[in-house]
Amino acid sequence: MVLPTDDAEFRRVIARVPEFAHATDLNVRPLPGGLSNTSYLVDADGAQFVVRIVGQNGPVLVSDRAREEATVPRLAARLREVHALPPIEGEFDPYGDIRRWLDLLDARGMPRPSRLAPLLARVGETERQRISVRASRSVLCHNDPYHLNFLDDGSPWLIDWEYAGMGDPMYDLASIGYTLDREGRDLLLESYFGSLETHAQRELDALIDVVLCWNVVWSLIQSNGGVDGFDYPGLAEELLDSASHL
Repeated sequence: MVLPTDDAEFRRVIARVPEFAHATDLNVRPLPGGLSNTSYLVDADGAQFVVRIVGQNGPVLVSDRAREEATVPRLAARLREVHALPPIEGEFDPYGDIRRWLDLLDARGMPRPSRLAPLLARVGETERQRISVRASRSVLCHNDPYHLNFLDDGSPWLIDWEYAGMGDPMYDLASIGYTLDREGRDLLLESYFGSLETHAQRELDALIDVVLCWNVVWSLIQSNGGVDGFDYPGLAEELLDSASHL
């Protein structure tokens, strides 16, 4: 049995999960890429699982294959399948998260980047415009389907469902679309909807603003209590750069 030696929480997980605790052949290796959590690939008697250990800020809170033309339609198809699943209890509200985290930033005395204000204004307008859409088109969403939350063994698998809940399907598309250029975004929309409409382009651009803003504020929160050594303020500035170029 091969286990990490420096993660006590992971060992507690192993003891609580019957498939792991009773396995006769158990192998574990860390998965790279997490900025707020630690993830492991676990092989238990030939069955594979992903185990995610929540980081310190869990309660308060790119350039790769995802950009390839052949990959985008596959990701869109996977999101369509997720969005067609039965509803669950619980709603994902990125706008509420942003407000809550901003209040927390203020309470901690942490400064806001000067470029955040115009982005917040655009996000507020998008929230007002999509109130009726959110009420009529709410579906089960992953709400964090960025490229490192996909595993691809020939079929793209979504992991890390921490933020899953009923929500706006365009937010899921925007979580992929913000890393794509205009042609990639159009391909994403056409693959998901079956056609490309101007109103969908406008909606996607508006929700990309929301995704970027959510991640900017998340990054600012993570700068106090996130993974040691990672430049969260620098990530926030990179995301603000992306928002300014939309």
